[in-house]
Formats: sequence, structure tokens, C-alpha cells
Amino acid sequence: IAASGQSDSVRMNRSDDPKKCRDRLPPLFHQIYAGRSIPEAYRGHLLSCLRLNYPDFAYVLWTDDDAAAFLADKFPVHSAMFSGYAKALQRSDALRYFILSYFGGIYADMDVQCLRPFNRLAAAESCFLDQERWEQSQILHGTEFAAMNSVMGCGKRHPFFDVVIARLKRTSKGL
Repeated sequence: IAASGQSDSVRMNRSDDPKKCRDRLPPLFHQIYAGRSIPEAYRGHLLSCLRLNYPDFAYVLWTDDDAAAFLADKFPVHSAMFSGYAKALQRSDALRYFILSYFGGIYADMDVQCLRPFNRLAAAESCFLDQERWEQSQILHGTEFAAMNSVMGCGKRHPFFDVVIARLKRTSKGL
């Protein structure tokens, strides 16, 4: 997986507790968009991913309506927090964490172009995040390294996303 100018993914150790996460990523490819009609500007990127990964990976497009129903059903305690986010980008960022926590698989932003199939990465990792380019990490964050949420993957119920979701709850309360 690569988007223009982005480097290798960040890898996390798999959980040693099989009750907390499944070792491998399920063959699901998730994306989020407001509605079912994908703008022309994103279609080439989407097609690059589908050409390399279908039928090995099922494609799931999550819309605003899907998000509300999914959170109300599977994460009702977080539904009000999610609805309370003022910006669509905040809801999109949060939604991807809930999706990966519950279903597992691979998430990619609409502007990500796939250069390689997901299979090798899915077979080798139980959880990964995209990495910001070194230059961007330096300029934007003043650090050598920054993880990104534009491309991520994990097995179902990976403990990493339990931590991320707990932090969402804390930061939404201003803690």
C-alpha cells in the first residue's frame, strides 16, 4: 500500500492473548465517504486498490448513514460522543477505529492509491499504521516519526484499538 510520498507502515506486535485479537487481518477493505456516489477524483485510486485485491478482499464502503447505525448497534456507549463531533473529519477518523476494532481488515482513505496487493501485509501483520514521511514529521510535528491513520489494518479486536477508542473518549471529554 502506498500513497504518493508516504513511506513504510508502522508495525505493532501481535497480542499474545488470543481472546483479545485474532492473529491475522481478515480480508476486508474498508473506506469511508459521506454517500454511495464516489467522486470522479477518487475513482482511479479506488480502482487501483480493487484491481489488486478483489476478489481476495471484500470491499466495504461506509457512509454517514451506515456509521450512525453501526455505532448505535455495536458501540452504543460511544454513539453520543461520535454524534457530538463538530466536524465530519473527526467523525471519519473515529469511525475507522471502531470499524477496525469490530471487523478488522484494512482501512484506506479515498485518496490512497494501491501499488501492491494487500495479501503479503495481511499475512505478515496483526496490526499496522501508515507512517508520515520523515520531512513531514519534522516540519509538522518536530519529531523523527509520526504515525498516520490514512492507511491502517488489524485483526478483529486488536488491543491497540481498545486503547485508541479509550483515548477518543477521554479527549472528547477534554481530559
